Amino acid sequence: SSGAMPEVLDAVGTLRSAEAVVVRPEVSGRIATIAFREGAQVKRGTVLVGLDDSIARAELQQARANLTLAEADLKRSTDLAARGFVSAAARDDAVAKREVARAARALAEARLAKTQLRAPFSGVAGTRNVSIGDYVREGDALFNLEDIASLKVDFRLPEIHFSRLRRGQAIDIRSDALPDESFAARVAAIDPVVDAAGRAVLLRAELQNPGLRLRPGMFVRVRLQLAEREGVLRVPEQALVPGTQNTVYVYRVAEGVARRAPVSIGARQNGMAEIIDGLAEGDVIVAAGQQKLRDGARVRDVS
Repeated sequence: SSGAMPEVLDAVGTLRSAEAVVVRPEVSGRIATIAFREGAQVKRGTVLVGLDDSIARAELQQARANLTLAEADLKRSTDLAARGFVSAAARDDAVAKREVARAARALAEARLAKTQLRAPFSGVAGTRNVSIGDYVREGDALFNLEDIASLKVDFRLPEIHFSRLRRGQAIDIRSDALPDESFAARVAAIDPVVDAAGRAVLLRAELQNPGLRLRPGMFVRVRLQLAEREGVLRVPEQALVPGTQNTVYVYRVAEGVARRAPVSIGARQNGMAEIIDGLAEGDVIVAAGQQKLRDGARVRDVS
């Protein structure tokens, strides 16, 4: 028969978190608190690990006291300058000292904030490599944080299809871990550079992960659907007979005689196979029982 057939492209890929980060301290210190459970959901902005902040708090208190003193000196210098007892230069010097004290306070506040490691986004906390009392240095890997409410999958397709690929195209994703389920996704990005080694285009798709059933690192099979093509010559897949050396043929019926006809197969969809070459519209073929046929056998229509 002839009709429309959606063209699909198959590929494989690996799931990745929508966002992933290894949490590392920006300052050295001893771990005082750990405020999360491994494998638990955490919200953005939540304090996950606290370093000993006694020195940082003392430095901030000192910076605040210095600022208070600098502001008092500026007020006194302003009053005296207004009455002509000190020069304008002395007042300007007091203004500068006040600004230096403000900067020192801001620096102390920033250092204190660095002792608290907060979640940069909502996600699931991984296993940690440290305990309370451990001394860590800046840049040490403490644990990973993964946003798996939505996932990404990167996959490659032959460059011959590049001109037909578009953002937003529908994708069906299946995993061996969940064999009876499929997940809908959409093409989110197409890499503008073709991989010269494999002559392939890198695509990235995004999908929702309800119930968190899928996990980063899983191997998945990806099927991308291109636009439907009209006027495609199709036959039932059961009419195909495998031959030698990767050849495929069907039995074509002419004047009551079945003749073996080699065919070239294109896309397959819903039990139908596209015939690229070897048959013409209107040809009658044997759709069942052809395993018992031989070339030149007489057949009759029982439909």
